[in-house]
Amino acid sequence: MASIHFSNENEWHAIRAGHVGASEIAALFGLSPFQTRWQLHMIKAGKLARTDLSGNKAVSAGRFMEAGVGAWAAEKFGVTLNKVHRYLSDDFCDGLGASLDFECVGSGTKYPVEIKFIQRHDGWEWDGDDLTQVPENYLLQVQVQLACSGAPFGDLVAFIGGDIRRLRVPRSEKLIAAIRAEVTQFWDDVRAGKEPAPDFVKDADGISELAYGMPLRTITLPVEAEKLFETAVQQADIAKAAEDAAKAAKAELTKMVIDAGIGNDDKARAECGPYKMTLTKVQPNPGKIITAEMVGEVTGKRAGYLLAKISTKKDE
Repeated sequence: MASIHFSNENEWHAIRAGHVGASEIAALFGLSPFQTRWQLHMIKAGKLARTDLSGNKAVSAGRFMEAGVGAWAAEKFGVTLNKVHRYLSDDFCDGLGASLDFECVGSGTKYPVEIKFIQRHDGWEWDGDDLTQVPENYLLQVQVQLACSGAPFGDLVAFIGGDIRRLRVPRSEKLIAAIRAEVTQFWDDVRAGKEPAPDFVKDADGISELAYGMPLRTITLPVEAEKLFETAVQQADIAKAAEDAAKAAKAELTKMVIDAGIGNDDKARAECGPYKMTLTKVQPNPGKIITAEMVGEVTGKRAGYLLAKISTKKDE
């Protein structure tokens, strides 16, 4: 186990850039809810910016709640948890690493403790204080921590269902061997410039981001690309028809509310069977007058993005 110390978040990100971390490992097995193997490859190859999850409410909540959940878990289960301020690198696999939330100490065996603050219960089950099922990506995360720390087991602790619960995760040499093999192959591919096949649904935004950062040119595509154009046009037409149908249905429902008579409220609800529609009057915004003192201020800022529009030649 090699411990790498860092003094600030920028140094931590620089260390992580050269490792597949515990929270990233699920991407190599197709189990990550946040990124694909293609995205991770492009990030580590320096072709895409690292995934920014700072705007993800669940991730932000987990970061701020981590200390509280850890303190509660220590008291509830009668253990001593120390916050970890170093990065661990695996001794047996170059480029595999882990950041630990906490280490349990003073029990005769030092082991990692991963903290989760769970708001959505998908993939989770529990019985009393014991977690009986957790999402696979979190199990992989703990196995990486075990590989890098050398510990025989680790704890996954979660605040879920209004209480603190935990799962003891035993070290699996078979799974750790599979993780090391995947990470070794991953870095071999990065060094060789061998991109994994993208998932054109999950990787669509990443591909647009990649194209936006590159100089572009006009080309003639091979004949087989015509099928992709047809699919894009046809599905766009279907989506437009569906949007128009939904808009018309909503208008007809609103007309029914109007025809039912005048009420006294600025908000109404129409119900039928298992369905409901809420109508709310949103008050107008008078806008903001730009004064001389405001000259030079930046308003309406947004990041650049790639706009891809498909049409038939006869429409041009």
